[in-house]
Amino acid sequence: VDDLLAHTILKKIGTSPSAIRNDIIPAAALLALSPATIFAIDNDAEWRTYVHHLSNIQVRNQKMPNLLGRLLDYKFSLPEVQLRRGTVYLGSNHRLRAALARALSGKPVRIGVVGGSISYGHGATQKGRTDWVSVFQKYLATAFRNVTLRNGCIPGTPSAYMVVCLDMSVDPDVDVVFSEYILNDGRHDSISNNPKTREYERLVRRVLGLPSRPAMVMMQVYSHGNAFPKTDIEWKPFHDGLEDVYGSLAQYYDVQWLSFRGATYRLAAFNQDPAFAFNKIMGEVDHIHPSRRAVAQLQGRNVQASSFKADPNFTWNRLMDIDFTHPNDLGHKIMADLAVWLVQQTAMDLLLRPPGHSDSMQLTEALPEPMYPGNIVPSSTMCVHYDALQQLMQNSRGFEFIAEGAKRKKGYVGLTPGNSITFKVDTNRGGTPDMRVTMQVGHLKSYEHMGVALAECTSGCNCEPKEIDSHHTLHLSQTYLATLKVSQHPACHVRLTILPKTSSGEHKFKITSLILSDVAGQTENHGFLHDKAMFTGVDFHNPEGP
Repeated sequence: VDDLLAHTILKKIGTSPSAIRNDIIPAAALLALSPATIFAIDNDAEWRTYVHHLSNIQVRNQKMPNLLGRLLDYKFSLPEVQLRRGTVYLGSNHRLRAALARALSGKPVRIGVVGGSISYGHGATQKGRTDWVSVFQKYLATAFRNVTLRNGCIPGTPSAYMVVCLDMSVDPDVDVVFSEYILNDGRHDSISNNPKTREYERLVRRVLGLPSRPAMVMMQVYSHGNAFPKTDIEWKPFHDGLEDVYGSLAQYYDVQWLSFRGATYRLAAFNQDPAFAFNKIMGEVDHIHPSRRAVAQLQGRNVQASSFKADPNFTWNRLMDIDFTHPNDLGHKIMADLAVWLVQQTAMDLLLRPPGHSDSMQLTEALPEPMYPGNIVPSSTMCVHYDALQQLMQNSRGFEFIAEGAKRKKGYVGLTPGNSITFKVDTNRGGTPDMRVTMQVGHLKSYEHMGVALAECTSGCNCEPKEIDSHHTLHLSQTYLATLKVSQHPACHVRLTILPKTSSGEHKFKITSLILSDVAGQTENHGFLHDKAMFTGVDFHNPEGP
């Protein structure tokens, strides 16, 4: 064994170097160590070797660790080789290089994160401490003097929502934006004309086109089913999902692509490393999660832990693996590892290759034409949600503005047929008067309590009335967007009325946002998102309820 590894093992097993003959550690001592302990020892030794090698590199007669200071003060959970596998596309990295050059000089740098429930913190035991964004934020506060991070993620929303609501989630002068939408965007089995990729391209263009010209980093997670056991009915193979087609956008627009799948799949699926098994990175390990209780109840199972242990078809390990969708603390730490690794590698690249003419030229380049022809971003947007909705409300009968659920999500809620609410919106977007404008009503869709509402234009503008059913059978509570094509008018009145019909037995209807975007006359293919399922075949429970 190599010297660093041998020294670490000796400390672990409590054996002094003098007791070892011919530099060979007794086999019995090694066999007494668990696989996880051996991995931790080996990984620790590899990282110390890595830092030792960095110390041999000098820039301007100074050792690299001395130049980078506390930037290297971070303990990775992943081996170095997996971090390299998880850094799928780096490209020229010119925008991130520019941002980090400012950060290294002490200038203020603002980082934003947009995404869904994973980056919001779901799956971590302590949001604000063990989720990946918070771990990364803590590292940035240690490594730099003047770098701030804002988490603008909204659980249950797809990338199409952020296209028009980006202003609500990132600062106008943001320097770096991390984006995580693979899970919430669901899947679509096509390459040449993938509507999900088309929608995500609009977000990429929206971010890169901001006045501050920020860097964009794709933080890609597993698609639903990729991390499931092969025996699970919803298991999906490695390539079944949106990550690879979204990767074409990373290369087309030269933005960085970090992959949780790439960083962990080989360890979990091929090597079957016990330290990085899927149930170690994708599920809670200390208690029965409410989602797993729900699945058990749907199958008529007893929800006592002891009964799961005794049932060979529903073992404790299986119980911990039902979600396999949201990373747990270790999974979140691995995502933070990828972000930190990207920052460290970019900083070292700046030392070895200081900013120059090539960087300046690339920073002033215009965006290429859309990968999907004509796939332009909104020229003007209106994204009003939560508290801001009250500014558009004209009158209400039975709807109340309330906050509910564990996350205290706000919106207008009606419970009884005949309850109605009217909003006034300026729908003028230019073009000819006959050109329609896309308006979307953000509403909660869930598996119980929910009813049907009729959306219609009552004054100023006109549109085809639309019934919006907010009930579905998926055990999931999520924001959906119902589309109306409205005529242009400075005072367009849109009313929603709860109907007597219902498929849930109840009539609750919750409005969370109104979105108006794009130039008039836009085709249906360029809508932000139609009222359709974000996931296909998902059947897991949101413990917060609707």
